[in-house]
Amino acid sequence: CPQNVLNMMGNGGDASSVQRPTVQRRVSFSNIEIRSYPLILGDNPECRFGPPTALHWNFIDKEIRAIDDVDPAQVWVVKDEPPKKTKSLSFLQRKRILIASGFTKREIVEATQRVKMIRQQRRQSYL
Repeated sequence: CPQNVLNMMGNGGDASSVQRPTVQRRVSFSNIEIRSYPLILGDNPECRFGPPTALHWNFIDKEIRAIDDVDPAQVWVVKDEPPKKTKSLSFLQRKRILIASGFTKREIVEATQRVKMIRQQRRQSYL
């Protein structure tokens, strides 16, 4: 056996008793990036009533904060329990938000009709 292997094996000479150095691992965070995305008319056919909403791919605002300056109540932290089911917005809530965001009633009706057509096409393709 080479000398360095003998030194690693210790007194017993058993390879299973080799002592490995313990490595302490730590992870730390200093800043978080908070992004805001614009709300748009979506195309998700699972939205059964009224216009679906979605987030645009491109963000409109970015804010970088020190992690210590963020309110812990605003941060979702992974715990042992699964997160509570998110609440869906009603047809009227989505419509009000879209109108307040600058969408016209006509755009909302057209998006609703597009989604209905997508649902019908999917039903036909399953038959």
